[in-house]
Amino acid sequence: MTGAGPSPDYYASILNAVFQTTTDTILTVDRKGMVLAINRTMPPQTMAEVIGSNCFDWVPPESRARVAQAIEHVFTTRQIDEYEIQGPHGPDGLRVWSYVRVGPVIEHGEVTAVLMCASNISTRLTAERERKELLERLQKISSQLPGVVYQFKLRPDGSFAFPYASEGIRQVFRVTPEEVVADAAKVMALAHPEDNPRILESIRISATTLQPWQLEFRIKFPDQTVRWLYGNSVPQREPDGSVIWHGFITDITERKEAAEAAAALEAQLRQAQRVESIGRLAGGVAHDFNNLLSAILGFSELARKYLPAESEPAHCIARVIEAANRGGDLTQQMLAFARKKIVKPEVLNLNRVIARMEPLLRRLIGEDLDFVLVPGSSLGLVSVDMGSMEQVIMNLAVNARDAMPTGGKLTIETQNVTLNEKYAATHAEMQPGPYVLLAVTDTGTGIPADIIGKIFEPFFTTKSPGQGTGLGLAMCHGIVKQAGGQIEVYSEPGKGSAFKIYLPVVMEGSEGTRKPRLSAPMKGGTETILFVEDEPLVRDFARQALTGLGYKVIDAANGKQALERIASHLGPLDLLITDVVMPKMGGTELSKKLVENFPNVKVLYSSGYTENAIVHHGILGANINFLQKPYTPSALAETIRKILDAEETPPK
Repeated sequence: MTGAGPSPDYYASILNAVFQTTTDTILTVDRKGMVLAINRTMPPQTMAEVIGSNCFDWVPPESRARVAQAIEHVFTTRQIDEYEIQGPHGPDGLRVWSYVRVGPVIEHGEVTAVLMCASNISTRLTAERERKELLERLQKISSQLPGVVYQFKLRPDGSFAFPYASEGIRQVFRVTPEEVVADAAKVMALAHPEDNPRILESIRISATTLQPWQLEFRIKFPDQTVRWLYGNSVPQREPDGSVIWHGFITDITERKEAAEAAAALEAQLRQAQRVESIGRLAGGVAHDFNNLLSAILGFSELARKYLPAESEPAHCIARVIEAANRGGDLTQQMLAFARKKIVKPEVLNLNRVIARMEPLLRRLIGEDLDFVLVPGSSLGLVSVDMGSMEQVIMNLAVNARDAMPTGGKLTIETQNVTLNEKYAATHAEMQPGPYVLLAVTDTGTGIPADIIGKIFEPFFTTKSPGQGTGLGLAMCHGIVKQAGGQIEVYSEPGKGSAFKIYLPVVMEGSEGTRKPRLSAPMKGGTETILFVEDEPLVRDFARQALTGLGYKVIDAANGKQALERIASHLGPLDLLITDVVMPKMGGTELSKKLVENFPNVKVLYSSGYTENAIVHHGILGANINFLQKPYTPSALAETIRKILDAEETPPK
């Protein structure tokens, strides 16, 4: 009939064709499990053997309950059920896994049978099992590697994800693999703000060119911890336009810190080498310059004795002496910077040193500044030269005052601290252990970052011409380093500066006491003095000054000449005054040879600079009489009488 649809027989033939050609196994069973029809069987079973049999005969015992449950469920609810089942052994000995869907066969409104459609899923399950095994192997391997092994995905919409990330991501980024498998936002948010543009640009370039991606970058956690990472990966483009990188990321913070520490130590070494070179130059200059200053001071003081006190020539001589003294201070600063200054350490409590200086410091700083002292309790003792340490404190206080022209706050603080191995590893010549910290802090103008690394260099100054030599902080640096300590500066423009000095604690010994020094008129004597000095001007003024005080003086230009001249001397010899560094024979060798013939002779060394002849690392040895150049006739006379009048120390 025209316009009529296909006949029922047509639909029956279509269903039969599907039934016969599908790769799935299709069968119908009644409520008791009898097989009513089946489209195919597994050899060696035949259709005749299976049809009419009970389906439970072909189901492994462990699965029969599940099959029965499915049949009853469909008959009762008319709803589809599904399950996975492993069938009997096939001809190859393997048991096929099937996915089974069970649905109702309804006739005249009643469920007369159930239809079971079983799909072979053995291949899929095998692939899943192999994928799982590969994943487990990958996880085992990646767990032995430092950092994170990962797949990183850039989707076409610009979003990121980590389809795979090893367990190392917990330590490196503090997230779990599950948290970033679909969205990498938690990891991307950790990029350091300064590095984030660089990271995104490197990803963009790698995604565009499909060239390997590698980068060193920083991440910053909410607790402000910053870590350095290194990443390396290879990209590939996916059919959907995504790009996936396969690679690893490792934490290189320790390596970066070690490299920075090595660079800092190298810079310290270069600085030390520069200081050493300038120090050698300063030592040579100081030796000659101090000799000249001694002559200038000596002859000036002698000349002043012959002039009326209020005369114009006397005033002129006084200005010469003032200028020479300033020159002497300058050479001492140069020697202190170069660690060539001769010092005599004392065991001191810095709190007492600062307390003794407080009145002077307050007058020096002025009333427009807030001056605060914060002494530490139970402060450890340190071994330093008293005068040198006072110079350091005074210099830092003056610099702080100059940095606060409109007022501010100056704080001097002391406390006990312990420096650890990490600190010592990044600071040459420092050892871990207990230290005393002396901090001088101001709220002044601060120090720009581009010059903070130069402030301890000699002759570097930001002050106007005529307002500073540039040796003040260099001197502080040298004094502190010579005492076995460390000086550091922390500063920001507009936020002030903090100078921190670390001095090692003396583990043994007790604090010394210093008696007040009283001035006295020059006293002479009749003793015999051997005066040995290679500078003729110093020799001349000293001979004139000492003979004027009644002493008998034998002078010589060096040790060898001194021994020749004293060989013909028949009387006693009371005192040897000798320069330390001289040609042909120095002062220490001379004193040793002289004692052989004059065992009771006393010795006074004098120098503006020594090469460890009577000192070790700039520290004067015990029981050594020493007069620092430049000196005046009065200082020389006072020192001589002190030595000659001192009682002999009995031998032990």
